[in-house]
Parts: sequence; structure tokens; C-alpha cells
Amino acid sequence: MHRPSVGIMIALFTASTVDAQLLAWYSPAGAYPSACQTGLAVGDVDGDGDLDLWVADICAGSRLWLNDGTGTLTDSGQPLGGAGASDVAMGDLDGDGDIDVYLAFDSLAFDSPNFSSPVWINDGNGVFSQGGGSSPPNASMAVELGDVDGDGDLDACLGMLGPNTIWLNDGNGLFEDSLQELGEEWTWDTALGDVDGDGDLDACFMNEAGVPNRIWLNDGAGTFSDSGRSFDADHARGVKLGDLDGDGHLDACVAHLKVNSVWLNDGTGEFTRSPGSLGNLTLTRDLALGDIDDDGDLDAWFANQGPDTVWHNEGDGTFVNRGQALGTGTSSSLVLGDLDGDGDGDAVVGDAHDQNAAIIVWRRNEIDCPEDDGTAGDLDGDGDFDEEDVRLGMSQFGITEGIPGDMDGDGDADRLDWEMLGEELGICLGDINGDGRVDAGDLGLVIGAWGLCP
Repeated sequence: MHRPSVGIMIALFTASTVDAQLLAWYSPAGAYPSACQTGLAVGDVDGDGDLDLWVADICAGSRLWLNDGTGTLTDSGQPLGGAGASDVAMGDLDGDGDIDVYLAFDSLAFDSPNFSSPVWINDGNGVFSQGGGSSPPNASMAVELGDVDGDGDLDACLGMLGPNTIWLNDGNGLFEDSLQELGEEWTWDTALGDVDGDGDLDACFMNEAGVPNRIWLNDGAGTFSDSGRSFDADHARGVKLGDLDGDGHLDACVAHLKVNSVWLNDGTGEFTRSPGSLGNLTLTRDLALGDIDDDGDLDAWFANQGPDTVWHNEGDGTFVNRGQALGTGTSSSLVLGDLDGDGDGDAVVGDAHDQNAAIIVWRRNEIDCPEDDGTAGDLDGDGDFDEEDVRLGMSQFGITEGIPGDMDGDGDADRLDWEMLGEELGICLGDINGDGRVDAGDLGLVIGAWGLCP
């Protein structure tokens, strides 16, 4: 039913035109050699105004890649510890105003002569030296930074191969074990956020198969207790917290080896699974949340075994896969950020399963819409944008009958169809009803005025 569009469309991802639309939305912008990329973080470590990249490499040690401002990365060449780094988090650990690094290490690290501390301190110019303090006693798989005890500095929450731990910062980048044991599970990922609305940071842990994904509540002073609440237990690998349904509460998006899922929070830390799934049997190992389509809500990018997938949020916590597939490898780590300084979200994807793999930078491309002089979309050349132009635009997609405006063939006419038609006709505004948005309401006015396609 569908055939490739004659124009370039930003928001179209139909299955029949994946390759063409991939180039119009995200395109590969660089490949950088690295052995086994288990964790990625971006931040301006050298103070030049752009986002640099730290790679936690479990096979060959960490590497720091410096950005030239255009999204092109150069290896800093610094020795940043031996093999075994499983995750990385960035933040100002010593209170001097620049970005430092905290690494999680798995068991390989304890056989490395270079391992003495997970903390790497920045001199402000992007040159790092290993910090002091104590080291986690067991192997850690994930790290998240946040001020859990309310003293104004960043502490570390570690997901472990055993009891999870909280390490408290003294404000100078020296960490001490809080001596808490948060569960007994093999944890793959952790996230901090105020899930119960009391103003402090709580902890979520994603655990090995068969073990529920736990929520631990903070008393405000950095002491955690098991809430007794959990997500499902189905091979979870990653979690991100964010307001997915627009109600002001932190919800959870969970990456699984089987079925990815969204869990909606009622504001007290009680989570209910949102209907539907975000990919079946995709072997997802990481995810990132961000407003990928610029509509004001958080979308989800999943790092999969096979092509990565982007799921678009409808604003209420339900997600739609528009058919965009990115890459063909076995992605296992992912981070979003504006690498090229053009104001939108790019992506960096890593692969922990291939020692010959490369870090891939994906650049989001922006295409300028033509200035509307009143004749944008005038396909028949009569000087007006009218019913005949809409019919011609639809026919370019092979739509000549059926549900009017159903450009993507999903059985209804909705926002995506209107975006598709608008891009096809060169109409960038399209705000027919004047509510400040280009959405299904505008398409409804078109359908109501002009009726069914012949």
C-alpha cells in the first residue's frame, strides 16, 4: 500500500521506507575503535562548551574521547585504569566546579594492578588522576550519582553482584561505605529519583532473571529501606526514570532481554505497568530517555541485539514504534546528548560483546522547512493549498481510498499522518485550528472539510 515519499520527511518511519527515513532522521556520524563498551557518559570535561565522551571498557580499560564541538571525537590518550570497568557516571565529586568520574568495576578489576579507586578527579582541563578513598569490596555492575544524604555533594549508589551499596561522599571526592546492604540480588542497573514525592532520592534496582526489580525508599538522610514494591522479574537489564505520562511523577522505563516495559507511578512510589510492550524478544541491554521528536515528552531509545529501536511517546506514557531501525550490531550501552552543538539530541552507542566493535555516533539531522508564502503545498500549481493538493499528497503515498488521512496504514488518522502529509507538501506550520500545535486536531479539520478520498 505504501511507497517511498517523493520528499524528505522528518517524522516518518514506515516499515517500507526505513532506509530513506533513517537518513532523514539519524545518520551515522563517526565510528571510534574500542574493545567492549559497557558504559558511556557525556559531559564537558575540558570546559570548552561541548560534550565529551567517557567510555567504560570492560576489556581494555576506560578511554576519554574529546569533542571538537562538531561531534568529531579524538582520543585523549590518557591512561585511565585497567580492564574491568562496567559502568561510568559523571559529576562534580570534589566540589571544584568541573566534571569528575566514578566507575563501577566488575570482578576483572580486582586482578588489575591499576585498580585502587573508582574515582577519577578532573583538573578542570580534562586531565584526570585517580582519586583516593576506599573501594567497593565486591564487584559492581552499575553506578548512579546523587545527593542521597542531603549534604550538598554527590554520593554513589552501586548495583552489585551481591548486596547493593551506598557510598557517601565527604564533599572532597572521598567516598566511604554507608554499611547498608540493599538486597542480595545480582543487579544489572540502578537509578536514583524521588519516586514517593518526599523530596529525597530513592533507589531502583534491576536484577537478574527471577528476582523482582526492587524499590528502596530513602529517609532523607541516606538510609534506605525496602519498600516491598517491585517491578516485574523478567531478565531486566536497564532502567531510566522520568515523567512519561505528564502527571509530574517519576515513572520507569525498563529494558529487558525479553519484553521492554513502562511502569507508571501514582506519586507515592506505587507503580502500575502500562498496557502494551515496547518490543518483544529484542534482547535489549540498555536504554535512554529524551525528547527525540521535539513534542515535549520523553521518548525511548533501546540498545538491542540487532537494530536499535526508537519508541515515540504519545504524551500519556504509551509508546509507538514508527519503524526506525538504527544499526545492525549488538548494542549494549547508550547515551544521548547534543554532540554537534546544533541544539538537538544525538546518540552514542557501544557494544560490549565484540572486542573489535566500535563506538558509533548517531547524528540527528535537521532539515529546514521552506518559508510559507501562502502557497506551500500547492502541488497542482493553481496558487492555493486546497483539497486537490491534499488528495495529490495522499496519492503520493498510494492512499486513494480507505480511511481519509491514514497515511501510515495503522487504521486511524492521527498526528503522525498529519506530520507526514505536512512534510510531503512542504507545510511546516499546519496549525489550522490555531492552538499552537500541529496535531491530529488540524488533520481532523482537513478531513471534516474535505471528506473521504475518492
